[in-house]
Amino acid sequence: MKSVRLQKILKLTIIYTILITGYTSCRHSIKSDFSHIEIILDSTSFEKLVANDYISNILAPSTYDTMLASPLVLSYYLQGETDFIHFNPNRGYFASQRGTAYLIFQSRRPGQGKLLEEQWQRVSNDSLVRYDVTGPDFTLTEVVYNHHDYLSKKQHNNLIPMLSSYSVESYRNWGLGDSVEVGMKQFLSKDSANNSKLYKNIISIDLEITQKELNDLTPVLELMGYRKIDKSFFKNAEPTISYVINNNLDITKVKKLSLQLSEDAGNKSFNYGSMSLRIKKNKAEFSF
Repeated sequence: MKSVRLQKILKLTIIYTILITGYTSCRHSIKSDFSHIEIILDSTSFEKLVANDYISNILAPSTYDTMLASPLVLSYYLQGETDFIHFNPNRGYFASQRGTAYLIFQSRRPGQGKLLEEQWQRVSNDSLVRYDVTGPDFTLTEVVYNHHDYLSKKQHNNLIPMLSSYSVESYRNWGLGDSVEVGMKQFLSKDSANNSKLYKNIISIDLEITQKELNDLTPVLELMGYRKIDKSFFKNAEPTISYVINNNLDITKVKKLSLQLSEDAGNKSFNYGSMSLRIKKNKAEFSF
């Protein structure tokens, strides 16, 4: 009798431990927000976009920059209130990647890179890679699937989900503290004081991706708090991400990118080579 009783107690203890572990894991899930989308354009479209005065003077605060990657990467940023858009031409590191896109999420607390990798690995059957990107006043840890590393050596387009976290020292440098949660609106406000324009936030992202890319994307979005309904992923106050399946490896991954504007901007259309921008009242839509 004692043996049977001890076995029952042991089983209950194991079950209790599993439940508590799961509960603790959920409680301590790392809070992250959609940060930005990065899109690789053909060089002609990129140059026309950068040269357009409406983009830089009216639509959004913009920055034209270079990253000393190997080979060189050119970058053009459009900043909203709670997220931003990052365009690159298919040159240098991205020479073979016209049409590739990144969906990037950022932890609210600094120094979470390793924990992000661990949480992602628990829901993924594929291996991951974690690395640091350094700048003049920051260190950023990025986590991607291992098969998305070294894009300069790949000949087909990719949709790349990424998790990221700045270092504690980076937050200190920016006066953000080293332990408080910082959402994207607060994070971006450090760069956009007195520079607000039309672009508020991304409303929706329409993707055309392979089945493998959907399989890669789904656990990441679920980890970030999205829920899937039919062919769309939803999360409160973040962009809706919708998709269609196309197993052609060389198509442009992002078909449409819709923005919320801060006011009625009338009706306007702009063409930038293989992409276009349409303004309709308080909405803007990039088509690729």
